[in-house]
Amino acid sequence: MAWLKILLFFLFINLTYSQTDTIFQGQHLSVGEKLESPNKEFRLEFFSLDANKTHYIGIFYNFPSNATLYPDDHRPVWVANRDDPVPYAPGNNLTLDDDGKLKIFYGRNSFVLLSTYNATTRNASVTLFDNGNFVLVELNTNVSVNRTLWQSFDYPTDTLLPGMKLGRNVKTGEVWSLTSWISEDVPASGSFTIGIDTNDIDQLVIWCLGSVYWTSGRWGNGTFGNVSRVSHYDYAEFRFVSTEDEKYVTYSVNETRTLSRYAIDSFGFIKERGAAGPFGVCFDKPSPGCVTTESIGSSNRNNSWFERRLNGVSGNRFRFGNNNMSLFDCKRQCENKCSCAAFASITATGTGRLISNNASILSSLNQSDVFILDAVRGICSYLPRCLFFPSEVTDSSYKNKTLAQM
Repeated sequence: MAWLKILLFFLFINLTYSQTDTIFQGQHLSVGEKLESPNKEFRLEFFSLDANKTHYIGIFYNFPSNATLYPDDHRPVWVANRDDPVPYAPGNNLTLDDDGKLKIFYGRNSFVLLSTYNATTRNASVTLFDNGNFVLVELNTNVSVNRTLWQSFDYPTDTLLPGMKLGRNVKTGEVWSLTSWISEDVPASGSFTIGIDTNDIDQLVIWCLGSVYWTSGRWGNGTFGNVSRVSHYDYAEFRFVSTEDEKYVTYSVNETRTLSRYAIDSFGFIKERGAAGPFGVCFDKPSPGCVTTESIGSSNRNNSWFERRLNGVSGNRFRFGNNNMSLFDCKRQCENKCSCAAFASITATGTGRLISNNASILSSLNQSDVFILDAVRGICSYLPRCLFFPSEVTDSSYKNKTLAQM
């Protein structure tokens, strides 16, 4: 009878894998292949954001052909190896190895380990579920689930989906939080993180580089004190859950609307899919809950941008070659340099910053985004492709445009 059980097990493997939602032990997902959730709403696949130089594994929404698409809909809702991209190669693959470990293989047997549990199992599978959760389980001999070993919902990136948690496990210390991308084209961990207040207050907090940047206010009556409405739509329902084991915020949507997401962007905005505007905004006209910029490292500033005069300080340009700097980080660097007149990206992916006391230096870089100090109004002017001094700006659609209006 033992041989019959083994035969039935492998028949089950072949049947299930043909449905393209599961990888079993010893199987792999190659570049160009994808897993799809049973309801076809989510897919998992390799992707690249830098002209095929690096590879990531990501989960995306599968939008129906008649869906209304929004600007961020092309972005993944989860990135497996956000801080560990692998060199782009057609031979890369996602493998569930003989020990039950989930790995991205690249090059000559190099790999990135995704699953974090220490035990070894000889009977495992990993499945993309209808809610977008990618779950690795240990199976019993009858192919039923014995235990969950690892799941993507426990390691969110910048996006909150229905059913995910923002909070912590009180007993184990496990934390569920969202962290922004560095830029639109670099998924690596950025400057902003949102999660539950660590001071045992029932509220959400956005941290900027570890310092409190924004607080939601206490939870009550289905929302937070500093947020008039958590959702712009009636289909989303938020809950604040507090038990002996866990404290977290989660939300659900009704059956008529499932394509929902909240994400924190590289400037600390919390964006709801399809909504008119974000909350947690601390630029230009700060929303309730914003903490003064002195608390996050800016010198002698309030919540307005660049509220200081240029004193004609001369000197050479300053280059910040760290490609892990976001545009927000560069803005803060510029604020703290008395000679800074402008800043821009020095890479095609929108990372790595250059600040200068000479606007003409940046104008020669042909950057897509260049920011200069408006000495008259004390705010930042945003111009595409080329740079002018404020008095030379002739296109009113760009004049006095701030980062919050990008």
